[in-house]
Amino acid sequence: MGAWFSVSDRSAIEENVFSTEGEDQLSDDSDVESTLYDVAIVGFGPTGNLLANLLARQGHKVCVVEQSTDIYDKPRAIALDNESQRVLQMCGFSEYLQGMTEPFAGVNFVGVDGGIIFSQDTEPKPYLLAWPTSVSFSQPELERHMYNKGIKRFTAPAPSDSEKTGSVKMFLGRRVLKLVEGSDTVKLEVEDVSDDPTFVFHDIISSSKLAAAGTPPKTMTTNCTSRRARTRIEAKFVVGADGGSKQSVVRRHLKIPYKSLNFDERWVVVDAKLKRQPSHPIPQRSHQYCFPERPTTFIIGPNGHLRWEIKVMRGESPEMFLDTTHGIDRICEILRVTWPDVEALELWRASCYRFHALVACRWTSHGGRIFLAGDAAHQTPPFLGQGLNSGLRDASHLAWRLSHVLRFLPKDSAFPATSRLLKSYEEERAPHVTRAVDIARSLGKIVGQTNYFLARIRDYVMRLSAWLFPPKPLKYPTIHSGCMYQGKPLAGDLFPQPWVLDQSGSTKKMDDCLPLQDRAVFVVVGTAPEHVGDWLSEESNAFLNSIDTQRIVVLPLQLNGNGSDIKGVAHPGVVTVAEVGNVLSGWMAKAGCKVALMRPDRCYCFGGANDAESLNSLVAELKLWYS
Repeated sequence: MGAWFSVSDRSAIEENVFSTEGEDQLSDDSDVESTLYDVAIVGFGPTGNLLANLLARQGHKVCVVEQSTDIYDKPRAIALDNESQRVLQMCGFSEYLQGMTEPFAGVNFVGVDGGIIFSQDTEPKPYLLAWPTSVSFSQPELERHMYNKGIKRFTAPAPSDSEKTGSVKMFLGRRVLKLVEGSDTVKLEVEDVSDDPTFVFHDIISSSKLAAAGTPPKTMTTNCTSRRARTRIEAKFVVGADGGSKQSVVRRHLKIPYKSLNFDERWVVVDAKLKRQPSHPIPQRSHQYCFPERPTTFIIGPNGHLRWEIKVMRGESPEMFLDTTHGIDRICEILRVTWPDVEALELWRASCYRFHALVACRWTSHGGRIFLAGDAAHQTPPFLGQGLNSGLRDASHLAWRLSHVLRFLPKDSAFPATSRLLKSYEEERAPHVTRAVDIARSLGKIVGQTNYFLARIRDYVMRLSAWLFPPKPLKYPTIHSGCMYQGKPLAGDLFPQPWVLDQSGSTKKMDDCLPLQDRAVFVVVGTAPEHVGDWLSEESNAFLNSIDTQRIVVLPLQLNGNGSDIKGVAHPGVVTVAEVGNVLSGWMAKAGCKVALMRPDRCYCFGGANDAESLNSLVAELKLWYS
């Protein structure tokens, strides 16, 4: 599969190209797993966790290989966007989202003089996807919830009478040594590293506590000379979601370099909790302190969680902040500029990060059976809050493609290297995430300007721009390539999720009214019964049924407002609900459409139609993706 940009670009980072002598030879003395897995996932961060949840829910046999033995208990990502929330909703995690997150109130950009130079608001209600544009959350809590309420459902033996029940086998404390891609499967050799000291990312807070107790930090031993137990695993597909830079064994095995978008800065990330009410007012919005002497980001998290991201200035080194004797004092001195009552804080974590803007030059192996996702495929500065969200988007977009190839494509077809569905994963995600990374990089340059004269010019321009063109809520880029009917109405747009009244009069989110709420399949969404029934030809219906397509009619809510207009409206295999508001109907009407095809990721539209002919044309185009 060809790269979507030239790898001859000298901005590509070649650090991952290494000797692979003997990589095609698996050890003769490895234990052999008897199960042929549908998908093997390398890495169990949020991306791998979601991918395993989604695939198991579609009935697939999944295994996960992760060198750690437990979920890391310190915060990293802090923002979930509306697309991520909708996908988590499909996995059955709405309870967590409603109880453990806080909507972001927006962000103020503060200039050299201490005044606001720009304010970015969030999307007002009614929300396009029924979820807030962005919420703050605790990553350790989310990962543990996804494991306990999701993965654990599939780690027990599947009922013998249920072929649709997926399974997940966890290989924790295992490190991938080799991958061998064949024409039909991929073989992995993994090594047991569970007897190594616990793998911990030691930040300055935990390191200082260990130093005070006279305990040296533990680290993972990577060059142990003793022979460890090895296991050979075989899967139809492999996904590398095993981290960025030199961490990703899968990306290095594929010899794929990153393309740099020219952002490389050191920042210290500090997380704290409130011990008590501070002596000064607590900001209600996040802030970007665009001070040339010390650019700083301040973010409000849930349940008293506060975060600062502090730029490491020229002449400083990360070691100055990570020093167990004076590092915390330096950090507190910097925090006091924007948070005078530092004594009200309990420092939770402080780590130095190297913020990159990188995108892998390829996301798929030449054989088409190995894929990259998450940080293995891209790394972004945090200024757009899209690092984790981009990884979850990868998982969502890749999961349904893998599932549909495994379930609906002929078993004797020459896939996956020639599968249009699988090839579209990179074609769609790479340009999409590159635009997001570039926006984050640009924001980082704005916030991180350290030249006083240029900072004053920036402040003037941003204030003038905000006065001439009042800022609108920031929207994430739509897709312009990949699995959609290009050139047709609504193709590539975010697919709205309205609040609706069901037949019983209960108010629900639209996706929760689908008969198979957790099935990643296409959904025909119409605004009248004939749009999803009479308009479809016999041939179109037969194809849609062959890929388990669901159908839903979302009627405009009548003046009585109690949903009585939908009672008695029933069609075989079609759900009928009444929309509360006009989020969906307004979106369709603006494009001149009456029916649209929602993709299995539940977030994007394949295309819209306004009559029977255009609808059947839409289905005919979709059918080509499964040829």
